[in-house]
Amino acid sequence: MLPTDKFRIADKDGNTVLGCCALVGNTEMAKCIVEKCPMLLSIGNGNKFDKLIPVVMALTRNSNSIATAQYLYSVTPPGSLSPGKGSVNGATFVTRCIYSKIFVPSVCNSIDMALDVLEKIPTLVTALDIEDESPVLALASMSFPYTSENQLISWKQWIYNCESHSLLSTAY
Repeated sequence: MLPTDKFRIADKDGNTVLGCCALVGNTEMAKCIVEKCPMLLSIGNGNKFDKLIPVVMALTRNSNSIATAQYLYSVTPPGSLSPGKGSVNGATFVTRCIYSKIFVPSVCNSIDMALDVLEKIPTLVTALDIEDESPVLALASMSFPYTSENQLISWKQWIYNCESHSLLSTAY
C-alpha cells in the first residue's frame, strides 16, 4: 500500500483519492482509504470557493453515492461539519440530505443523517450552504411523499424546539 502522504496528492480538480471515491460512489475503496489515512475525511477539494469534504461531495455531485455518503458520515469527525471559518460543508451536507429524496424506511436514509447532524450542531439549521441556502429553507421548500406524516411532524417539532430554545436563551 502507498505511504500516507501519497494519499493527500490531489488531481487537477483538487480532489484527493477519497474525494474521487466519494464522487463516483466507491464505498469499498473509501473504506480501505479511510482505514489507511483517516485524515482525508476532513480535507476538502481544491476548489477555492467551497472546499467540500468527501462526505459532502458524495451527496452533492452524484446521487448514486448515497451508500458512500452514509459510510463517510459514520466516520467523519463531527467538527468537520461545523459552520466555523466560513465553511459551507455542514449546511451543504444537510440541504443535500434533504434534497436527495431518499425516504426508504428500510435504508438508513438521508433525513436521518440530516437530523443527526442538526442535533449535534443546531446552528446549521440557519447556516448557508454552497448555494447560499439554509437547511430550514430547503426543508420548507420540499414536499414530503410520506404515507405517514410522523417524520414531518418530528421535523416541525425539532425546529420548534430549536426556536423556543433560541428565544429563551436570548430573553434571559
